[in-house]
Amino acid sequence: MTATALLPILALVALALFTGCGDKAPPAPIPTAEVGKTLDGAFANAPAEAKKWSKAAADAIAKDEASEAIELLEQLSRQPDLTPEQRSAAAVSSLSVRTKLMVDAAKGDKKAQAILDEQRARK
Repeated sequence: MTATALLPILALVALALFTGCGDKAPPAPIPTAEVGKTLDGAFANAPAEAKKWSKAAADAIAKDEASEAIELLEQLSRQPDLTPEQRSAAAVSSLSVRTKLMVDAAKGDKKAQAILDEQRARK
């Protein structure tokens, strides 16, 4: 599957993830290189537990450990006392990591495809 053919799929994934979240359009993915900065900014004043998950996710992304990053971002999203900005940062970060995996898998990256397959099997 080419990256161009993957774009409609990514749009549907984003739409499915954020349907019912209000009148706002779903956030667009950001480059994975910016995810750490996004998380750091959103969670600078967060409770200790949320800050711990945020830092761990940012570290995993910096090390290009996408599978671990996705799990950590899911855990971060489960924190009960997040602000709307923090929830949005966690969601867009997760979307960004998944989008990168999909694009890499479409280019033939077997590791990215294996991570996506593992994620699908867990759900």
